Amino acid sequence: MTRHRLFHNSCFPLFLLLLLFTPCEYVRAHGVAHSFITEKAVLLQAAYSDGSPMSFAEVVVFSPLDSKVEHQNGRTDKNGRFAFLPDEQGEWSISVTDGMGHAFTRQIRIDNPTDPALPAPQNRNTAGTPIVIAGVVMGLLGIAYYLRARAYINPRK
Repeated sequence: MTRHRLFHNSCFPLFLLLLLFTPCEYVRAHGVAHSFITEKAVLLQAAYSDGSPMSFAEVVVFSPLDSKVEHQNGRTDKNGRFAFLPDEQGEWSISVTDGMGHAFTRQIRIDNPTDPALPAPQNRNTAGTPIVIAGVVMGLLGIAYYLRARAYINPRK
């Protein structure tokens, strides 16, 4: 009779479901890899005529090879700065706009582009995968045992 109360009248199934979705420190939705370089980049600093920075302005960079499809896009930081690494020699076009009517487009000549070899990205989230698999298996086993015990205690006639 005690077994019947444990599985049928209590919150045990909800507890199992809660354990299944309990976050783990090492579990991530997707693995993330990264690498850093410390080579020279082109650094743009955009400011208004009064000297205040064009914070978070939209930046579009076009390479010398294709003036229609952008090579890179993004926003300036809070100090009005934006950086990119040119990979081709020639005339690069950079457009900056703040979305409120302030904008400029400038060309910059790159004679010696830096094309640094990036180190291999390091993935630090590999420990989470076995934990996720084990958690899913344990959760499914818990649900299966609960349903089995419930069917055993209350057989259909």
